Amino acid sequence: MTKTPVKPGGAWAPNVRTTVIDMLVLGVCAWLSLHAYWQTGRPIEADFRLDVYRAFTLDQAWQARQLYPRLGMDLNFGYGGPLIQYYPPLGTYLTMGLHWLGLGWVEATKAAFTAALLLAGVGMYIYAGWLFRDRRGALVGGLGYLLAPYLLFCAYERGALAELLALSLLPWLFWAMHHVLREEGRAWIWPSAALFAGVMLAHNITALFVAPLLALYLLGMAWIERRANRLVPAAAGALGLGLSAFYWLPALGERSYAQIERWMLRGDAIAADNLVGLPGLVQRTLAFDYWSSWIPALPVVTAILAGVGLVGALVGDRGHRARVLLLAALTAIPLFLMWSASRPLYEAVSLLSYIQYPWRLLGLASFFAVTLAASIFEWRGLQGAAGWVAAAALGALIFYGAVHGIQPPTDKWFQDFTSEQISVRDHYARGKTGYWWLNNDYQSAWMTRDIAEMAWPDTPGADLGLPPIAGSPAVTVTAEGPALLRFQTASDAAFTLRAPRIFFPGWRMRVDGKLVAPAPGGPWGLVSAEIPAGNHEVTARFGETPLRAAADVISVISVLIWLVGLAYERRMKPLLAGAFVAVGLIAVVSLARYGPGRAARKPVAFPAQLEGGIQMLGYDLPARTARPGEALDLRLYWMARQTPADNYRVFLHLVTPDDTARVAQSDEAPQLDSRPTGRWLPGEVVVDNQQLLIPEDTPPGTYRLLAGMYQPEEVRNLIVNSAPAVWPGDRLDLGEIVVSGK
Repeated sequence: MTKTPVKPGGAWAPNVRTTVIDMLVLGVCAWLSLHAYWQTGRPIEADFRLDVYRAFTLDQAWQARQLYPRLGMDLNFGYGGPLIQYYPPLGTYLTMGLHWLGLGWVEATKAAFTAALLLAGVGMYIYAGWLFRDRRGALVGGLGYLLAPYLLFCAYERGALAELLALSLLPWLFWAMHHVLREEGRAWIWPSAALFAGVMLAHNITALFVAPLLALYLLGMAWIERRANRLVPAAAGALGLGLSAFYWLPALGERSYAQIERWMLRGDAIAADNLVGLPGLVQRTLAFDYWSSWIPALPVVTAILAGVGLVGALVGDRGHRARVLLLAALTAIPLFLMWSASRPLYEAVSLLSYIQYPWRLLGLASFFAVTLAASIFEWRGLQGAAGWVAAAALGALIFYGAVHGIQPPTDKWFQDFTSEQISVRDHYARGKTGYWWLNNDYQSAWMTRDIAEMAWPDTPGADLGLPPIAGSPAVTVTAEGPALLRFQTASDAAFTLRAPRIFFPGWRMRVDGKLVAPAPGGPWGLVSAEIPAGNHEVTARFGETPLRAAADVISVISVLIWLVGLAYERRMKPLLAGAFVAVGLIAVVSLARYGPGRAARKPVAFPAQLEGGIQMLGYDLPARTARPGEALDLRLYWMARQTPADNYRVFLHLVTPDDTARVAQSDEAPQLDSRPTGRWLPGEVVVDNQQLLIPEDTPPGTYRLLAGMYQPEEVRNLIVNSAPAVWPGDRLDLGEIVVSGK
């Protein structure tokens, strides 16, 4: 006898009035749960600051015409690092887009967290309402996921935007994929593929666990609902993998190029060592404790929701029991992977260890537990008023468990982290004072020393282990950008040239057009090559590896398939139109904000020889006019024949043309005080960003910009042996600066 397929129960059909009311309920609960989050400051324990600076670094790359920068240009004190090569990019792009709308960097990051939580709640409302055809189930599901303590924990305590964003897409993904399973036209393939790609681009570690659980969900539902065609969801998933291949394929295939295992899989981040016994799986208090313990456990309220759903399956309609038991099993799997009994699985499947902390699976457990709770309204005993009473009781329980303990204690909240502080200078300053991973989460495998040592000034030249370069080469920087450097060299002997970029596969060098293999040089693995004697043009350019190129091709083909598929689906025409409108808006906003962007810099050659074998190669001065109160940005280029014996400082002076008055000055170590000369490598081209603040009371007029180096202990300028223009006192004349009126 053929079994009748199980169909959604009930007959609820949402309308505009009920939907508006329900969205208002979700919105009010979101505001009540997030109002403390929007106070000034940030959680002290969280990665929130990392989220801010990832977006800031991406914005800097866009200004330099890099739309998908695998190497972050401002990481590692300006030497670059493969952040977006490995770190999932979706949340970073979202934050940057919100900043473009006029929000400060801190506010844009908080808005991204807020948007992710709202996306989670609305998505679960739609998914649960569609799956169980009951408004009460939709409301309980939406509230339960919006106020899931672990999701709020990601925002408040952890600052884990990438993970939260991936979790917020889950109800949308399962909703769309279930449509595909039910063969409701090919139209649902395209949003399903986009959502699957979105989860992958939001947080690859979450996606690693979502993919098999989604497959189990679809296989289970296919058996329960007697859906024979199970290949269509697989096709949607494959297309989603293709859409996101440009990111995940190189991140997975080239993970040996970075010290990921060294920094991510050590100490307290070893997944198998973070498993807990059964008593540790569930937190002990009804109101979730966000602040007292580093290791979170399953919230009591989430456990209650799962239990309520399971009881509902046992006493409810037999026709829906299998579906609810499937959801119960899916809830149990993440919890099992947190339990110490799962240790053999982690030891057998090494890829699972990248989760670092198995309690991160609480997000997936929360998703399935909330879906399970929404299913109880299929029970006929909860029809009518009784169901609304149950929904109200569950809603109150959800709200209390999530919000009661959410106010951050005073000692857990910084009040001094504001959008006004966000700058390249602040980025470097924080990086050298202990928060060094802000510069790069993924150190190049060719670095033998921590990047923070590059900025430590206390031990000039200490055991860097590199001899002076041969001869006395003359080097000119003719072009410099994040992924391109071009030099003119003249030398009477072969020498090692070290570009101011950390080596990573993809860098290529040419000498007079002939390809040479660059090598990582020195303890920080700078892009280096042996340059023959004579006059040469040297180019260093960052590009794709064969794997990255193949991944890009796969993604381009997948995008074309996705667009063509949408174009043939009448029901999805709004989605296609929205995709083109979004691209158009991004283009318009980008042009309005940056204009055409900036290409590679074209520094002015200024070959100056200072004592101790230090050379100034040139400078880049974007503007020779400034107003009082503004900062003049200057980029100097230096090189040393050998590591300097002292930590010299760079000075900038703005003086009157007759040198009778100095109206502005700055004195600090190179590269915004983060690249002391005592750590320079022989033959390294050093990029040195400097800023000179024009005082508010500076009279309008024409001035001269002077620069040089001095020995801070003796307060003595380094002797200039030769230069195109030198003023008395060993000061290099970099030309006129016009100060205009306010």
